[in-house]
Amino acid sequence: MQNMILANALLSDAATISGTSGAGDLPLANLQEMDLKAIYRAMGDTITLTVDLLTAKQINLVALIAHNCSPIASVRLRASNTNNSSTAPYDTGLLPARSNQTAFVDSGYPLEKNMFLSFFAPQTYRYWFIDIVDTGAAYIDIGRLYISNAFQPTTNMDYGLSEGVVDPSKVNRVVSGGKIPREFVKYKTAEFTLGYMNEDETYGKVFALEMACGRTKDVLFIPDPDAKSLLQIRSHYGTMETINPKVAFQYSLYNKSFRIEEIPA
Repeated sequence: MQNMILANALLSDAATISGTSGAGDLPLANLQEMDLKAIYRAMGDTITLTVDLLTAKQINLVALIAHNCSPIASVRLRASNTNNSSTAPYDTGLLPARSNQTAFVDSGYPLEKNMFLSFFAPQTYRYWFIDIVDTGAAYIDIGRLYISNAFQPTTNMDYGLSEGVVDPSKVNRVVSGGKIPREFVKYKTAEFTLGYMNEDETYGKVFALEMACGRTKDVLFIPDPDAKSLLQIRSHYGTMETINPKVAFQYSLYNKSFRIEEIPA
């Protein structure tokens, strides 16, 4: 089990992305859009991307959110300070595109839109190369790209993590007693508290995240990166809907509660 992680896409959103062209009005630029329905689509079964962060930056997380890759699809990440993938010093090798899998076979809990997540020791490079192969696929869709220096607290979140589903649908009852439902898309929520943050984490990480993202920019919350089998179901891509104050409850120790509401695919 690992401590939770909280990431944002600000670094990859500011990057220059090149590579396999998008089909029609589903371009590469959609990888930098918050709306998961604004997908990037590449025709065929192979994608090659180069992400230029413009300067070398510390990175510990890469995610491809809401993709349609099959259980046999692979993702390879490489990174370098020169624009040459063949000599890249950082190389993950081939990883399953569905990160709930530990091998290239369906291990259960697939979703209509799946997620790739790689969380690793920090690497400081300018160029990131992403190769995706889904042999036999007619096309590959991806909703969102995260290349991030994710925050992982020294002390994990408190017991009491609350994960739920909100159904904003409405049901009206007619004169005869019957019901007329108006169905809306359901979305997940997560509420948690970081109870023992030090000063550097509170102001160097969390405060910076609040100021950068607020309620209007997306974040990615992973309760436990090691819990692979349920990783896709228990990951929360959304916005921080409640930004509570940071409370100094003890000398140099702070607590803060979060509420994240999902952006559905």
